Amino acid sequence: LERADLAVRLGAYPTAEKFLKAIIEVDPHYDYRPYSNLASILANQGKQEEAIPYFEKALEINPQNKVVLYNFGSFLVQIRRFDEAKEYLERVLEIDPKFADAHMHIGIVYAEQKREEKAENHFRQAVRLDPSAANYHNLGSVLLEQNKLESAALYLHQAIKLNPDSMSYYILGLTREKQGKLEEAAELFKRSLNDPRAKPTELATCNLAIGRVYYAQELYLQGDHYLGEALRLDPKLREEADKIKEQQKK
Repeated sequence: LERADLAVRLGAYPTAEKFLKAIIEVDPHYDYRPYSNLASILANQGKQEEAIPYFEKALEINPQNKVVLYNFGSFLVQIRRFDEAKEYLERVLEIDPKFADAHMHIGIVYAEQKREEKAENHFRQAVRLDPSAANYHNLGSVLLEQNKLESAALYLHQAIKLNPDSMSYYILGLTREKQGKLEEAAELFKRSLNDPRAKPTELATCNLAIGRVYYAQELYLQGDHYLGEALRLDPKLREEADKIKEQQKK
């Protein structure tokens, strides 16, 4: 196991996989850890279907291990198998009600299922247990979905204070746009463009939003600039860009 762990730390995933499979072959009932570790390695390499039986075998050997339950549940969230994910994450919370990341991932499940009140409850628990940028961001986002705009802005500001990433600026911009604070919304969307970690599709969405709020203010020249930039980054936004122009110029 130590040699497999070292291989993982060095990024040598095929070598780690080989060590772990050798341990399992020698004694399939030795321990849950080779199965759990192998599942995580396979998941990290995008071998999703191959990872699942190893998670299941780890839990067959040690069904009350909250870390394995959480890792499997969060993996299932990642591959969008939400009902199954919730089952494992709820088992985590039965064992440890103060497991903040389990609350966060169940919140994500409920948010994806459009069950915003349940999502809000779990995100609030996550913030209480771990006041991190990600948890503030998730809570702010689900409050926005419920049109609790001032509360959403409060938590999104806190997320930005801890980690000024593009998506928190973007979601806060949407909040201000819904409140009719279009100039502030445009500035927040622009700030989201400054995050070097942002993906091109995220930058495209932010440019589209800036164009939208400029069009809402009848600032068409500025709006066209940002809509054009959005289409350069993501041509699939053509229909949305055209809709903005049609709606605002009516």
